[in-house]
Amino acid sequence: MMFTCGVCETRAAKGFSRQAYENGVVIVRCPGCQSQHLVADHHGWFGDKGTIEDFLSERGEGVARGKADLPGSESEDGTLEIDPEQLRAWMEKSGIAER
Repeated sequence: MMFTCGVCETRAAKGFSRQAYENGVVIVRCPGCQSQHLVADHHGWFGDKGTIEDFLSERGEGVARGKADLPGSESEDGTLEIDPEQLRAWMEKSGIAER
């Protein structure tokens, strides 16, 4: 999953299992500011049950879904670092509009 931190605007990618996303609780840590972000909560531990797609939809925001072979370099903690030019090129190639 690629995301932009709402606290520090760091762009990052994190991986997790489909099992965790669809049936468990997923929390990712921003590599920029170390804030934790709730991605999925199917147990209601942090409020309403749902996924990031549900949470963003409630706020009138959307999620772009897709699979990608992304450029960049992966660090030991699984964070994929992508520079802005690599991201723009990938988004253009994938037909995703920049916001």
